[in-house]
Amino acid sequence: MKRKLRIAPIKASPYTELFWVEHQLDPQRSDRNIVFDQTISGELDVRRLSKALHDLVQDFALINSHLASNEGALYWEKNNNISELEVFEGAKGQRAFAQKAFDLEKGPLYRFGLFKTAKDRYDLLIVLHHAVVNDSSIGEFLTLVSSYYDLGQKPSLNITRQIEKINEVSSNLHNNLTYIRANKAADFWKRALIGTSPKNDLLYFRSDRVGIGEHRATIHKNSLDLSVIEELGTTTFTFLASVFGFMICRYCNADVAHIAYPTSIENATALMFGGQTNTLLLPIRIARETTLRMLIDSSDSHVKSYRLDDQYDYSYLPINEIISNCDISKLNVSFAKKNSKDAKLCFHGCDVTVNDRYNADIAGTDLALEYIEDIDSLSFSIKYNTALFNESYIEQMLDEFCNLLGIVTDISNVDKKLSEICLLTETEYQRIVYERSRTVAARPTDR
Repeated sequence: MKRKLRIAPIKASPYTELFWVEHQLDPQRSDRNIVFDQTISGELDVRRLSKALHDLVQDFALINSHLASNEGALYWEKNNNISELEVFEGAKGQRAFAQKAFDLEKGPLYRFGLFKTAKDRYDLLIVLHHAVVNDSSIGEFLTLVSSYYDLGQKPSLNITRQIEKINEVSSNLHNNLTYIRANKAADFWKRALIGTSPKNDLLYFRSDRVGIGEHRATIHKNSLDLSVIEELGTTTFTFLASVFGFMICRYCNADVAHIAYPTSIENATALMFGGQTNTLLLPIRIARETTLRMLIDSSDSHVKSYRLDDQYDYSYLPINEIISNCDISKLNVSFAKKNSKDAKLCFHGCDVTVNDRYNADIAGTDLALEYIEDIDSLSFSIKYNTALFNESYIEQMLDEFCNLLGIVTDISNVDKKLSEICLLTETEYQRIVYERSRTVAARPTDR
């Protein structure tokens, strides 16, 4: 039976369709939940906050919609009702609230929870499905929540104009995809990923702990010589992703690895367009003679080769089509730059603190390294599936990555063979080489 669309149809983009396919395979997955977890202290006007959130949802077509399939095509369909801010006494139930799965077929694809933990103190949880927000639009979303609360600010485009713009962009994306498919996009990715294994063969520690863990570290830039990035003629993102890929090769005892990374779709990064994000793959190949310079050159060449012509790009091929044309069956390691993850809400008369307790958005991978670049520091976070990795393994991995950055940002190591680089920190080296070798055993008298 065909479902009747109740509003002017909004055609879903090829990248929204990726979320739909994931949902059909596993409706209970919650690793696409984007969680804003912030503590508010002061004279918060709860009714004003509730109205601000209500109005923001009402004013954005996609936030106020869910997905529906109609005659083989996917559309956005307006929700029957707006889900209001839920207010709770105490902190109980926060994790379940943050990690509950969304139903893409029924909606809503957002929820707001305010947990009163003390007098004039609240924990605000805003949870959105990735289909309605990008990493690139997180800052815009939080700014709007603040503006709606303080000023009652409205968006510059009304719903009708939004729908026109969304349909225009979606139509262009479908046309782009048709063009690159016709120009051998599948063949490009098959060649680019030749020799990659089905998955990165990491050491798994299977347990009954279900959930997402996180470990963080910060490196001050004055402890690194980041001029090496300019010397190599690359970007900070490509440099860090390549170094991480080299480390994954070492952890897998392999000479080939693949690193998944998200990319926002150009001209569709504003909040009104929803979560227009594709996933791409960076192949890492390490031979005995490979140097850091050779590794970075290979990564840069791979990224530059995406360009088909002045207008079209092979990076627009959806990830499910990319992996269907190579030997990869599992994207278990990913890397990403986070632009606004720790951005704050700003409410008049209140102090706001950003928490990181319930982030579960590892986008279907088993392990994800993320970084944020500030003026004077690089902050790293490894998120991981706690059913597959133990905490000490992840802590060791992040410590060794930070140690590795100190080595590879030494300009004198640019042309050093990567096979000669030791990942161990000085503490680990001392423990393994000296402490573990101090064994005292009884010597048999007859030998």
